[in-house]
Amino acid sequence: GEQAKCASIVVNPLAMSTTGQLLFWSLFALGVSFYAVLIGMLHRMVNRFANGRIFVSETLQGVWWMGIILVIWPFIDLITSNAVAYALHEIGDIKFFLPSYNVDIGTIAGGVFLMALKFVIEHAILLQSENELTI
Repeated sequence: GEQAKCASIVVNPLAMSTTGQLLFWSLFALGVSFYAVLIGMLHRMVNRFANGRIFVSETLQGVWWMGIILVIWPFIDLITSNAVAYALHEIGDIKFFLPSYNVDIGTIAGGVFLMALKFVIEHAILLQSENELTI
């Protein structure tokens, strides 16, 4: 069948050189690994909750690290996406290179929220333990 003209601007990784395919799928794998790491961290937290260990230091550290990952990831994604797009342009697998300057502010805000939440929960645990001592 014929391809619509507007579809010709969409990159087809199967039509790329071997190096281009390697770059494209490596970038794809990096993006998927970000979500895999977050899901793994959430899985560990759910296991702790299931075992009755809700507000423990490991959970708070998990929340902190999830926050750090969410703050850092948009910058890693921006840099790697631009680097791969530039490399694909240089080897001739894509016609034009237009750098992206889009940083996902929502993801960064979510990370900052989780980092702040860690300190709030930590303070609540401290207050609760002081309250238990005074009873």
